[in-house]
Amino acid sequence: KALIRDTGYIGAGYFLIPKYIRSEARLRQTAYGILIIHTVLVLYGFVTQMIGGLHIYGKIASPFFIEHCIYAAFVTITFAFLLAFFLDAKPGSNRFLLGILTALFGLAIVLTFVRAAWFSVLFLLLFYLYQFRKRKSAVDLIILLILGTLLGIVLSVTTDLGALFLQRIDTVTDLRYVANYDRLDRWAAAWNMWRDHRYLGTGWGAYPDVYFNYQVHRDAYSSTMRMGAHNIYLEIMAETGLAGILLYLLMIYVFYRRAIRLQRAVTSGFQRVFILGLQGAMLTYLIHAFVNNLGPSDKIGLTFWFMLGMIPT
Repeated sequence: KALIRDTGYIGAGYFLIPKYIRSEARLRQTAYGILIIHTVLVLYGFVTQMIGGLHIYGKIASPFFIEHCIYAAFVTITFAFLLAFFLDAKPGSNRFLLGILTALFGLAIVLTFVRAAWFSVLFLLLFYLYQFRKRKSAVDLIILLILGTLLGIVLSVTTDLGALFLQRIDTVTDLRYVANYDRLDRWAAAWNMWRDHRYLGTGWGAYPDVYFNYQVHRDAYSSTMRMGAHNIYLEIMAETGLAGILLYLLMIYVFYRRAIRLQRAVTSGFQRVFILGLQGAMLTYLIHAFVNNLGPSDKIGLTFWFMLGMIPT
């Protein structure tokens, strides 16, 4: 099942893209179409949160998303593209609209209460600070950071909503906190699987089943659930061994190497910023995937291979 599923992701996200996107006009059509769909999903997500109330581990945009971490990663990837175009845009009505959309997606990320998504945005901001270091856009980004930090402090002190933020931040280093405790168990199980199957792993997609033979903490909250390792790198190591993780890291290296070269070579401004957005979006995924299960998921699986497929396209 795992082979069939992921072959579908690779086929749709990597191999079909060059068949359709054969010009910048097609690229723009695809990008605008995706943005419209994602914006509708985010607005719907706000509606579900208003109906269900803002809370940690909430079901957002259900039934389109059944896991809040997947939703957070999905929104963050789109946010990375929007922020790149916003920072590159010249003053005018288009930049104002981009600013509203970027702020909308940024608010959606904040209200997911997914700490990994927050941290991935922090790395994204640092990445863009470097990329736009010679532009006034970098100054705008610093101002946004300052205003966002001040707003976060005000919310934390003056509202009940702030208590949720403080709770999420306060538990980051608490190893006995239920979510952190569960991650330690999942990571240890993945590491022990890899130690027993160093070169080729336990088999593609096998971690959720094999996990029960490698549990360290039987009292972890997910000890009876079939789910991933909460870390894509450890999960790949466990399932495919050294061969798999080395190929995966090589694939990411080639992605960034080719993206950086293309960014310097293309003459189209839209393509250049899109390639920068690809790098930023991939960065948020790679950071987020350190601590959360982002697969198997059609939303993230197709998006991941779409980003990989866009570079050779």
